Amino acid sequence: MSQIFDALRMAQQSRAAAPDRRRSRRLSTRVPVFVYGHLSCRDPFHERAYLQYVSEDGGLLTLSTGLRHGQKLLLTNDLTQEEQKCFVVHQRFRDARSVEIGVEFARPCPEFAQTLSRHS
Repeated sequence: MSQIFDALRMAQQSRAAAPDRRRSRRLSTRVPVFVYGHLSCRDPFHERAYLQYVSEDGGLLTLSTGLRHGQKLLLTNDLTQEEQKCFVVHQRFRDARSVEIGVEFARPCPEFAQTLSRHS
């Protein structure tokens, strides 16, 4: 039994000592964006959403459309009309009607994150 507790304690210590894997600082925000992409059947889709927890490397969206890892998207900031290409890197179903989508920008874009933070 003590081996189990020792293993759990070591796992907790290694998690606590692990550095943050993020490459850049996230901003908690809620900025309206328009999301463009293609579904697996190659049909185009578009959806209004909010970009949350944005950084110069990407952010988090909540959509009603399920996507696949690696899928290409185009985001348009509704406030500035700035566009940013990105890829789906994470997907988690929240409920029957919404999906959290983690996106990574095609290339780091500190200006996009700064623009968002000024308008939120």
